[in-house]
Amino acid sequence: MESESGIFKQILQGKLDLESEPWPNVSDSAKDLIKNMLERDPRKRISAHDVTLGSLMIELPQTGLWILQCCHA
Repeated sequence: MESESGIFKQILQGKLDLESEPWPNVSDSAKDLIKNMLERDPRKRISAHDVTLGSLMIELPQTGLWILQCCHA
């Protein structure tokens, strides 16, 4: 599993690795959303408003975990 600082460094470099742990357990639609939220070009980056319009957060009972259900085309 990657360290938090390693992930931040990848984000800043625009080279986020979505293949190694924990990413294989994340849905393709959620990974697409993350890529769109972290787009370096602000003209191409999805807005927070657009994220809330096309996504649904669901809490898993008794786990403290949340699922991001993405509905973006």
